[in-house]
Parts: sequence; structure tokens; C-alpha cells
Amino acid sequence: MSWLAESLIRLLRGKAGEAAVVVRESEEYLIRFANDEVTVADSWRSYEAGVYLAKGRRVAVAGFSGSSEDILRQALSLAEALDKYPEDPYYVPLSPKGPRPFPNAARPFDLNKALDLVWEAIQAARAEGAERSAGALSYAVRSTHYADSLGNSMSYKDSAAVGVIRAFIGRDLAATWAAASRDYLSLGLKEAGARAASIAGAAKGLPLTRLENGNYRVLMSGLVLGHLMGYVISAWSSALNVLTGVSKYGPNDLGSEAASSLLTVYDLSLKEDRVGSAPFDYEGNPTNDTPVFEKGVLKSFLHNNRTAAKLGVSSTGNAAGPGGWTSPAPRHIGVAPGDMASDLDDALKELGKGVYIHNNWYTRFQNIREGVFSTVGRDVILVVEGGAPKYRARGVRIAERFDSLLRGVEALSKSAEQIHWWDMPYPATAPALALYGSLALAY
Repeated sequence: MSWLAESLIRLLRGKAGEAAVVVRESEEYLIRFANDEVTVADSWRSYEAGVYLAKGRRVAVAGFSGSSEDILRQALSLAEALDKYPEDPYYVPLSPKGPRPFPNAARPFDLNKALDLVWEAIQAARAEGAERSAGALSYAVRSTHYADSLGNSMSYKDSAAVGVIRAFIGRDLAATWAAASRDYLSLGLKEAGARAASIAGAAKGLPLTRLENGNYRVLMSGLVLGHLMGYVISAWSSALNVLTGVSKYGPNDLGSEAASSLLTVYDLSLKEDRVGSAPFDYEGNPTNDTPVFEKGVLKSFLHNNRTAAKLGVSSTGNAAGPGGWTSPAPRHIGVAPGDMASDLDDALKELGKGVYIHNNWYTRFQNIREGVFSTVGRDVILVVEGGAPKYRARGVRIAERFDSLLRGVEALSKSAEQIHWWDMPYPATAPALALYGSLALAY
């Protein structure tokens, strides 16, 4: 057990009927570059702690970061305020069941090797026509420790690497690709640079057009698909949202057809080579790779102890992060691949006439229960006619409902890739391309 986790439990024992803490100690590394030059190379150590306290049926949950002294002080303040909290109708006693087997290994960081990876990515982007590139490589080596007032303790060590590169051509053409991996050496940053530049280059020389608001055949990259599926799963498949009416689904919807038969989506909380996976959750329970949609059928919700007790099932191990003590959440979105070509040129031929959206951000909701959302296309957007790019557009939004997103899939590419960047809600493994028969686009 880490000394901070042990110190927290000693501090909190006796001040609450039950206490659990999860402490994450991280060694963080960052290389940032712009205009083909490294601008930042930094490293630091950080502490994060989640604290769960219960007294009778009163429950308090919080997440803290900062120095160890700050975390101890804030945890003590939380305990001292516990009597002021109302009773929790979802309260269940702590009942940790222990971790799954999980490798405890992480590659040490080598700055020179990482700088070589960044330079290779910049050179690959140049070779594909980029005039300049910007982005970042981040890497974290993390030790996570669970301890509770019942005497249970468990820990594991893992790592997470994320690489993002944005390639520029001229003043107004840019495209981004992002990758994720447990190991920064296998991140594929060089390939990401080449892909970003290639996408930007596909729009070079195309006239700019403005689309009419309406429905279009849409081809989207894995960045967009993984991003949006993260929101669907977290909003509609968290069992607390099901119980409180925030989700469209109710308990009786399990087993119903809810999506295209081509669509299978998992929460990959246990798959050890996926960024975000873990052997146990914040309740000390083993994690699982949980099927949410399987060939279009709604198979499972994501549970912690509280929601599982309400619905008479077992926890899926999705008390993820300090908020997971109250609301279960996914860790890594896995979308199964299909049979469509992964090469963009071939996929554009299959699209025929429509719009290719390569990246997105600023996803916002008008109504979560009804799944009404919009998200803005970022960088290059290609307007396709005759199976080839004819125009480029910008400022286009996907303005849709989750149902359309789930049911409208017509094809998924054969290859799937692990991806993440700062505007994605969760890391994802998603097909490189997804084809939709009809999605609403607007400005």
C-alpha cells in the first residue's frame, strides 16, 4: 500500500463508519511542439486521491489533487462535515471482492527516444505535404492503490501514452490525428503525422463551399466515431442514469434491438493493453469487458455496487474514478470493426456522394434523455461527389440524436485503432471509418 493511502485510512478510521481511498501516484512526461520545433519538454510527479466516507446512511465522496499535505487536509475536512450530509437512498455497505489478474509493468521514459519519435512524426508529415506541424506526446507511469477501513488493500501499476499531431498546409488547411497506447514507443506517432498531412492534402486546391442544412450520407473517421460513442455509453448506459430517468433506456429494455445490427460496443475496462483499463474499480471490485450493444441488441448497463443492488444484479466493476462511487462510468470504448475498406480513397468511393468528417469537438447536448446533441467538425471536411472529394467545407455541425447515431450505421471499416486526445470523453478503440446512410448536418 502507498504511504499516502495508508495515511488517509489511518486519518479517517474512526471518523466514519466506513472509509475507502484510492490514491494514484503519477510520473508525467510531456513533449509539446509547434511549427516543427519542440517548445516544451517537461516532467513532474502528481498525486490524486478519491475518498469515500459513510456514516449510517450518510455518504460523502470527493476527489482531491495536489500535494500530499493538501490531500490529507481536505480529506479530514470532508470527514468532519459528514454529519451534515443527507441520507443516501442508494447506500450499500462496502464489499470489495478483489482485483482481476493484471500485468504490473510500465516502460521507463527515455526523453531522447521520445524526441526521436516526435521528429519522425514531423518528418512524416512533411513528406506527405505538410508545411508545418504542431502537437504533443504525453506519457504517464502510474501506481494506483486501494485501501479501506475493513483492512482491504490492493494496487497495480500501468502506463498511458497519447500522441496528437496537427498538420497545416497554407493558412486554412489543417487535419489532426491522435493515437493512444500503453507504451509510448508503440504509439504510432510517425504514422499519425503522415495521416494528418494526407487528410489536409486531400483538401488542397478544392474550392470552399457552404452546405445547405439537411440530411447527408456521412463518412466519419474513427476519431469522430469513438468520440461520439463515448458520450452515448456514458449518458445512456450508466445504470444510475437508467434508474434516475436520465437515460432513454429502462431496466426492461435489456435484450431489445437498440442499434444497427452492424454495431457492437463494449466497455473495455479489463483489456490490459487498452488505455484506461484496470484490474479493480474504486469499490475494490474486479472489472470486466462489458458488452453494451452486441450486433445492435442492448446487452448490459454499467454498474457499481449501488446500482447493481437496486436492480438485483452484480456490479460490472464500473465505479471508475471518484465519481464512480455514485455514478458508474466506462473506461475505454471498444467498437467492433466491420467489412468496409479502411483506406480512405476506397471508402470515399463507397460513400459516393456525401460528406467526410475527419474530426470533431465542442459536443453539446440539448436533451440527454432524448439524445439530442450537436458537435462541430474540426479542420478538414470533404464534400464528396462521384466517389472523390469535390469541395471542402468548414464550420459544419452534426446535429442529431443518439438513436440516429446508433441505428444509422451502414458500414464499418475492417481495421480498428486505439485513439484518444484531450477533447474525447474516453479513450476508444474504433474502426478507422464509419459510413452512415443519413445524418443531419447544419451550421
